[in-house]
Amino acid sequence: MPQPYHAIRTIPLPFNPPPGSALAFDAASRKLFIPAKKDIYVIDVDSGALVGQVRKAGDISDIAFAPEINRGFAVDSDGHLAIFDLQTYAVLDKVHAGSESRSVLFDPVTKKIFTVGAFSKQCKVFDAMSGKIVKTVKLGGYTYRGISDSMGHIYYELRPDAIGGPHEIMGGVDVLARVSRQKVPCKIVELNARTLEIENLWVEPSCINTHGIGVDSEYRRLVVACENSVDLIDADSGKIISAILFPPARPALHILFSAGLRDAFILAGGASQLIVLHENSANALGFAGFVTHESPLSMAFDEKNNQFLILKSDVKMVEAPFMIEANGRTSPRQIPEPEPGTFRIVAYGKN
Repeated sequence: MPQPYHAIRTIPLPFNPPPGSALAFDAASRKLFIPAKKDIYVIDVDSGALVGQVRKAGDISDIAFAPEINRGFAVDSDGHLAIFDLQTYAVLDKVHAGSESRSVLFDPVTKKIFTVGAFSKQCKVFDAMSGKIVKTVKLGGYTYRGISDSMGHIYYELRPDAIGGPHEIMGGVDVLARVSRQKVPCKIVELNARTLEIENLWVEPSCINTHGIGVDSEYRRLVVACENSVDLIDADSGKIISAILFPPARPALHILFSAGLRDAFILAGGASQLIVLHENSANALGFAGFVTHESPLSMAFDEKNNQFLILKSDVKMVEAPFMIEANGRTSPRQIPEPEPGTFRIVAYGKN
């Protein structure tokens, strides 16, 4: 069984992040930002040292960076956008970003911040320097996260309901069954970051129930996780170029794509393995192997060193705080729970 990556170093953490914490790596400063207990902890990935905290940032779900203006941006579950200094880690401002904010993107071309929430069909746009809202854009559907091509375009996958995605599955809500029954075709909206108008809306009937989107700006390709496949889509025309099919027993549940590594990391159902697909060319993905017992839900990329960073902990089995139904009967279920004091960052490099 091919394994294209191996663990090369471990950084113990002196704190306990919640499961599914949104890791964010600032390549300019080589600092890793990890939310925990309303704060954001800052780790130097080269020394492994804890070098600071963004205090009272909120219950953070996503982080973005604008190193050229020395700003960091974090959204929380209460709908706030926290703006902080990347050197002092001081919170400079907090503004309203919308209910249950889940995603924040910085566009370096326009110096604008884009936020979306799990229970809103809108995107709120802010000026990165002043923190003032510029516009609220109606997207026409719910979205969980999006992606910027750093060339003036923002892409969001649209959904007909407010399902939050894999974090809800990991948190114990039986979302996957409801998603699978719906069989919703993929919809992708392209937002022009300069005009703040919707430039394109693409519908892909062969791509069912999307679970994440990545972008390769060099090749102008979107990498989209569908329940039934992982598709390469032309970022300018919206046409599917090629697809890797996934069997019904192992649907793609989440994806992260690294343009630097040219690898897509997919969490698939029915297995505890992280599937790796490599972008062999502008028009083709190929199976590259597995990374055993890992999930991309808490992953960040160090593309300078051709590595990815993942949050890990030891686990113990506990009774779930919910009941599951099987054969018409409900029963308790055991689920894994992280062991406090065992959290660590593991860096993986290519074999």
